[in-house]
Amino acid sequence: MLMLKYRNVYADTALLYFDSAKEFYARVFTRDLDSTWIDRSLRHQVMFGSDNPRFEQIRMAKALSELGLRDSTLELVKGANAIEFLGGLA
Repeated sequence: MLMLKYRNVYADTALLYFDSAKEFYARVFTRDLDSTWIDRSLRHQVMFGSDNPRFEQIRMAKALSELGLRDSTLELVKGANAIEFLGGLA
């Protein structure tokens, strides 16, 4: 709710999953939090991230790509939002 109220509140995708990134992200981003929230309302406030180097970021990025989000939303989440947040490319 804070992300909807305040445009300067961000979240990342750094979630702890155990077996399958695809199944876990599908649960969190389509059932627990409907994907339309990210695809329509929060697309500029979510950034791809991983808190633990032992998890494979490639597998996590692929799992996000398979959620059915728009390509433009995936571009934002996977990099464009972080670049904007950090002040752009120098």
